[in-house]
Amino acid sequence: ELRSTADLALLEAAGSQAPEAVRRDGLPFNLSAPHRRAVGADEAATRMREELVARDAQVNLYDRLLDSPLLEAVEVMPTVDALQPGPRDRILEIGCGTGRITRHLATRAAWVVACDLSRASLIACRGKARGTARLSLVQADATHLPFRDGAFEKSLSAEVLEHVPTPATREAFISEAARTLAPDGRLVLTAYHDSLLMRLVGKREGTHEGPGGGIYYRRFTVREMRTLLAARFPEFALHGLRNLPGRTV
Repeated sequence: ELRSTADLALLEAAGSQAPEAVRRDGLPFNLSAPHRRAVGADEAATRMREELVARDAQVNLYDRLLDSPLLEAVEVMPTVDALQPGPRDRILEIGCGTGRITRHLATRAAWVVACDLSRASLIACRGKARGTARLSLVQADATHLPFRDGAFEKSLSAEVLEHVPTPATREAFISEAARTLAPDGRLVLTAYHDSLLMRLVGKREGTHEGPGGGIYYRRFTVREMRTLLAARFPEFALHGLRNLPGRTV
């Protein structure tokens, strides 16, 4: 239950265990004052609130739709392998959701800090990674991360950027990912691709309907992704995620 005192206490503890070296100002993370701030106009704040409500309400549905052996093979593991996590790495996962990727990172790295706007998703993530000592969970807004500059050797964000609702917040998202990454660090980011195939079957921008509905999305062209990344990352490469033409990594 989302409001379970025991769950919240355990989640609070999971955040407080984050290494002091990654915390902005060295302060522990506190769920009673989560690090959330909408950047930009009212549209961004409204859409972020709508997504937070939808994410909290759809935790179990999300797992039923996406936590499958097939997607594990064709999406999750290729994304993890692209990051090349190592036993000395401090890794930040931006938008961890219910932990589809988190549980794999936590077995390979020195420490993983996984953050998400949805507290219910974090509680589900904690359940999947139960028993993993090298994991901290933090409720945070990806456009205003509560971490020090250069705190992480590697960062990963899987299918989050497409849900960031405005140009200003997308720029803030990329800026925060760059700010918290160490010099010569490695970021792996996946997002919806505005490919020819996807243009034939769906809209470029809108709100998901049906199961998993109520969440804003936008698909990106290669040119848009290059422009967005080039503002903060002097070196990057774009390619399709294996077997998933609607994704770009």
